[in-house]
Amino acid sequence: MVASPSSKKVNMPAAARSGLVLLLLGALIVGLGSYFGRGGLSFYGLIIAVAGFLIYVITSIKRSRQNEKDYRSPK
Repeated sequence: MVASPSSKKVNMPAAARSGLVLLLLGALIVGLGSYFGRGGLSFYGLIIAVAGFLIYVITSIKRSRQNEKDYRSPK
């Protein structure tokens, strides 16, 4: 699917992008650890995935509060 020039691009902070990358990387490590029967690797991947999720959620909440505050302030 090709994006049209009039489509709006998502403006995502760098911290949110890195949180998503950590989430996906952790999920991949958990899957590989489960597949090969390595519990330690799965646990390590779980920690990475949870950290990535927390980074993404915290960044998203901060961004939405900042946008809400900017929206309310008179210009």
